[in-house]
Amino acid sequence: MKFNKIISILIITILTFSFIACDGKSDASFSNDENNESSETLINIDVNCTTPATVSEYITLNSGDLIVEDDSAVVNIYHDANETKKVCLVSGTAHILRK
Repeated sequence: MKFNKIISILIITILTFSFIACDGKSDASFSNDENNESSETLINIDVNCTTPATVSEYITLNSGDLIVEDDSAVVNIYHDANETKKVCLVSGTAHILRK
């Protein structure tokens, strides 16, 4: 009888540690945020607003795009006839981070 209790306690202890160790999380995989950061695309804003260019030639912005202005840049954002956002560069250098 005493032997059965010891075996039962041992099995319960092993099962408890097994469930604690397997909490459903995997340290070997990356979270979605980490994967998205590595999959960002850098797009240089190289269309100048001051040269004769039409809004259709400006760079189209997508939802979630981040405009990064380098070197005290100035950018303009326009909406075309379809309410699509377009961007062009007035001065300095800038780029878009697209996920």
